[in-house]
Amino acid sequence: MMSALRIPAPQLLLVCALLPLLGARASAASPHPTQAVISAPGHRKPASSFTLHDARGGTVLLADFRGKVLVLNFFATACDGCRIEIPWFMEFTRAYGSSGVAVVGISTDIIYERLSGANEAWSRINPFVRAQNVTYPILMGDERVVKLYGVDSIPSTYLIDARGRVAARYAGVIDKNNLDSNIRSLRTELAKSIGGGVSGSRIGVSRPGCPAGIAGSVIGKAGAVKKG
Repeated sequence: MMSALRIPAPQLLLVCALLPLLGARASAASPHPTQAVISAPGHRKPASSFTLHDARGGTVLLADFRGKVLVLNFFATACDGCRIEIPWFMEFTRAYGSSGVAVVGISTDIIYERLSGANEAWSRINPFVRAQNVTYPILMGDERVVKLYGVDSIPSTYLIDARGRVAARYAGVIDKNNLDSNIRSLRTELAKSIGGGVSGSRIGVSRPGCPAGIAGSVIGKAGAVKKG
């Protein structure tokens, strides 16, 4: 039985396993990782443009990644499922970072934890990033970018092709091998478009499934809730 937490939009219905939040506890929604099928090029929609900031105050735009395959991960520091994925995203960065693939994390801590703003969020994110030895860029998300991407679960991951179109979406903890396969497919598309070959090695294959009782969090409206 999941506990619905009614808070300002977008409302959060947390189902991170064994994760206390605002005095509520919720059970895991699913013990299974999420797979996705890449959309055919003609059916892909443009990814929503954004302008966000990194920990140093630098401005980062979606357009900065044009020409690359982009793995865009929405996460929160208090989400157990997000912690599972981070080492995998670092593996993707090591394996494919020099061959046209970028991984970017977007923190939803301001919304997830109902924080006062970016300064308070960075005070949580920076120690988290150091502790996890994160090697890819982390940006501060806000309500606008969450709405633009229709994020309804944490973690959520979007695979964006080199032309800036959403090719696949993962709602919940990713299936590492499935995402690896989809990245490779988009790299092949990219190589064909520029008439080159594909470099880089397949990352290590993980066992299917994830630790029992750990899933992501669902973000959604818990009934008709008026803003207070």
